[in-house]
Amino acid sequence: MKESVFEIIQSRIATVSSQAVATFHEALVTNTSDELFRMGFTSSKSVVDEHKKLNTKEVLRARMIRYFGTKVLFEEEVRKLEVKYQLDTHVASRFKDAIPEVNQMDIINFCERVKKQKLNQGTIETDLYHIPLTTDPFYITAPPECFRKALNPNEMSAEELKAWQEEDPIVWKRIYRFDPSKYGKDKNEPTGMYALVTAWGLESVLINTN
Repeated sequence: MKESVFEIIQSRIATVSSQAVATFHEALVTNTSDELFRMGFTSSKSVVDEHKKLNTKEVLRARMIRYFGTKVLFEEEVRKLEVKYQLDTHVASRFKDAIPEVNQMDIINFCERVKKQKLNQGTIETDLYHIPLTTDPFYITAPPECFRKALNPNEMSAEELKAWQEEDPIVWKRIYRFDPSKYGKDKNEPTGMYALVTAWGLESVLINTN
C-alpha cells in the first residue's frame, strides 16, 4: 500500500525523540550562545558548539512547532514529497482548483491566530522567527493539473473522482527570521522551513489526529 503524504509528515514529526526534546530544553538555557554567534563570535568553541546544538534539524523543528503550533517541514522534505508523489509547489495565486469551505476557514483562522499572537513579527519569545502574512505569499503543494485548469467533479468518471478526492493539496507558509545585524532594508530572511496551514483530501484525517 502506498505510503501517504501525511504519513511521511507524521513520521518526520515522530523523529523528534525524547533525546531531541531534552536537548531542546538544554538549548533554551544556552540561547545566549546562539545570539553571540549571530553577533560575530564565530571562532569561540563554546559559542560554536552551543550554536550547533541549538540548530540541529530536529531540535530546530521542535522549536518551530513550539513557537507556531503546527507541523513544520524543511524545504528539502517538501521537495522529496514533490518527487515521490509527482506534485508541484507554487504560490497560491496559481492554484486553480476548488478550496473546500472548511479549509478556507482554516486559512483565515491561521492568519487571525498569527496576528493575535504576533507570530508575524520577530519577537524575543520566538527568537526572531516569524511568519509574514502580507509580504510573503501562501504556497500550495498539489498535483500539477491543479495549477493548469479548474477541475469540475461533476464532469469526472467514477475513477477520476476517486483519484481527485484522494489528492492532497497542502497549504504552507514560509518561516522567516529577523536578522538585526544584516545590512540593507530587508533584514528578514527565509529559513527554508514551511509551516503547515491546512490540507484536504483523505489525508487531512491524519493531520487532525495528531
